[in-house]
Amino acid sequence: MFYNWEKFIEAYRQASPQTQNFIDSNIISKYLQKKLAGKLTSVIIRDLVLHISNTVLNLSESNDLESYISKNNLNSSLITPVTELCFHFFLTENDYTTLAPQISTELRTNQMNHDPHKAYFIHAPKCKIEVAEIYTTNNLFEVVSFKQFLIVIGDIALGFYKIEDTAALLQQELALDTTTAEKIAIDIQEFLKPLSDPNWQPPGDDEEEEFEASNPPLSNSTQSPLEPSTPVHFEQQSAIPEIRTMASDMAQERSPARTTFNAVANIDEPIYVSTQPTLERTAVGVPTYTQPVPAKPDTDESRWS
Repeated sequence: MFYNWEKFIEAYRQASPQTQNFIDSNIISKYLQKKLAGKLTSVIIRDLVLHISNTVLNLSESNDLESYISKNNLNSSLITPVTELCFHFFLTENDYTTLAPQISTELRTNQMNHDPHKAYFIHAPKCKIEVAEIYTTNNLFEVVSFKQFLIVIGDIALGFYKIEDTAALLQQELALDTTTAEKIAIDIQEFLKPLSDPNWQPPGDDEEEEFEASNPPLSNSTQSPLEPSTPVHFEQQSAIPEIRTMASDMAQERSPARTTFNAVANIDEPIYVSTQPTLERTAVGVPTYTQPVPAKPDTDESRWS
């Protein structure tokens, strides 16, 4: 994939603050990683992130992404629903005006600035991804657009509607049937449950990092993009005992009660003992106290004569 970093930075700087915040949130990468890790390689996921980011910054057209999927023989039925949701994570002022005109943008903005607890459910990537899970789990692709679904849940979180009226609101605003609305309302009420706790605080950066770490890592294998990776198991090696050295012996304080020569490992060294047979025989010519060897008499004869 051709990618010009300088053009990307220039387009980013010229974009609106809302667009910059969307790029900075890394929600595209986080969602693709959550849904496609283990099914696509990290290189392909990276390229998908770049294609979507370029489209948001008007550096490329949406059909460029389709061409990339087709050119690399990727499974479009697997990838396309995920990438489409990534585009819909980005809400513009025009989206709010068109899809939910009953509440003004100014009123929403004031509410988010006034209550950061409620604003967390609007801006946090973790929350948007959880809403996407509710949307996909209930298979609402053909029923309602994800942007409209995201806006309605956001308005409930901001307090414009009562949480207990969620089912009725879904029927009114999204035209869902009673059974579907009641089922989804249970998931939404569970999602917004922290707002009913007066002591609840939005999670900090550390907890957000834990959320990211809980997602499966990107696959770096060179296998087929659609083939799930197989984990490799390694046998656990036992610890190698430390070797006795002169340095360890010198470091050990000498003591009559010393029971080990391995000061580093602090373990007793094995002592090997072997037995030898007792010799009962007496060597010939060996002097004893009872029968000394007699001295030889002196002689004047020369030794060399």
